[in-house]
Amino acid sequence: MKNKILRKILESRLYLENDGIFIQDKESISFYEINKKEQYAMDKVIQSTKIVSSNQLKVYFDEYSEKKIIDKNISIIEIINLKDNSLAIDCGCGEGGYLKVLSKKFDLVIAIDLSLEAILYAKKTNKSLDNIIYINGSMLDFYNIFDEPIADFCLSAEVIEHVPSPNLYLENIYSLLKQDGLLLISTPCQNLYFYPFQFFSMILTKPKTLIRLLNPLENWEFALNWHPAMSKKSFLKLLTKHGLEVNYYQNFVPYYFDKFPIVYYIANILPIKYSLGFYKVFLESYNSLIEKISFGIRQHALVRKN
Repeated sequence: MKNKILRKILESRLYLENDGIFIQDKESISFYEINKKEQYAMDKVIQSTKIVSSNQLKVYFDEYSEKKIIDKNISIIEIINLKDNSLAIDCGCGEGGYLKVLSKKFDLVIAIDLSLEAILYAKKTNKSLDNIIYINGSMLDFYNIFDEPIADFCLSAEVIEHVPSPNLYLENIYSLLKQDGLLLISTPCQNLYFYPFQFFSMILTKPKTLIRLLNPLENWEFALNWHPAMSKKSFLKLLTKHGLEVNYYQNFVPYYFDKFPIVYYIANILPIKYSLGFYKVFLESYNSLIEKISFGIRQHALVRKN
């Protein structure tokens, strides 16, 4: 299976191989000027991962949301039942945080990202895995290579809010998925605009912006500057519109980016051996409450191709 996929990639002439990575010619990338901004943003993310802070409390705070999203998505991946010779595509793999679990679960994994820095980092940190094909390119073009669906599973973790066209993106994923193939997709949830401190800040300073952001599918190009956040209703409607049946949905992670000044201040003045534990208990308890009342700022869904 791996050789067949590699042959198709090479025959497409969209990519040049360099040290085990297939790199798409920039002139062939759809929406290149828009995509370039997202590529540079991911480059900065990768560069920042190399900077290690000595403040454990700050590190935990900064990484909490990302780790919670990864943990939630992995918990779904691990319970998926698969056939032999299964193939997964990590659509926008970023730093490669899912590649170990995907490599273990699937016979072959294709990791694709617009950022070359991301692909290089993912390959370096997962060098022991021998069933991954690394592609530096756009998901909006990748499906063109194949005459028939190839994927049993696609992962889109915090990606759709970065693409120039959500409809084209989902059409491409649909084309790549086999019949009954699964897509696990996570993205920001519109709840984030309705936390009091966020809502009143925007309604007082940027009311017109807020109105447009509350209708992201009608204002997608504008909303890209903020990373579009869909409501549960519009998110699930978008998925079903593209022939994807929703099997599971959840939203999670509270809006905590202001650090909850009082709680964060208390954690900072506590002895080091207590401060991190105190803040962990606080955020985990808060997240549990948010999940129960469905008021999280992230959402994910597991959907099946009809």
